[in-house]
Amino acid sequence: MAKLMFVDDDEMTLDLMEKTASILGHSTVLCSQGKEAINKAISQKPDIIFIDLGLEDIDGLKLMKMIREINELSSIPILIVTAGHSDQDEEKSLAAGASGFLQKPIRFDDLTNAIEKYFKE
Repeated sequence: MAKLMFVDDDEMTLDLMEKTASILGHSTVLCSQGKEAINKAISQKPDIIFIDLGLEDIDGLKLMKMIREINELSSIPILIVTAGHSDQDEEKSLAAGASGFLQKPIRFDDLTNAIEKYFKE
């Protein structure tokens, strides 16, 4: 079972991700703000972090970079998620250090594939 962290300022998205992860047998850490995500990532040590590109309080790429700078979190796979997918967003995210990129709404199969790819027991 993986511990998945979802960082998104949309409560409906967080609720859907929590339910989907639960169906797949995984636990979740939910955050609606970037600063909250840093603190929870340190205390909860998730296996994979999913960050919305367009957070209200901080840019998703900036948050990813902040998390990567924390030694104990630097090796956690981080996937950038966005509703406004463009090839430029994906290229920018991967160039900035994202492990992967997903388009919202995240489909069940996409989440399953991401967990299988990035979760190392």
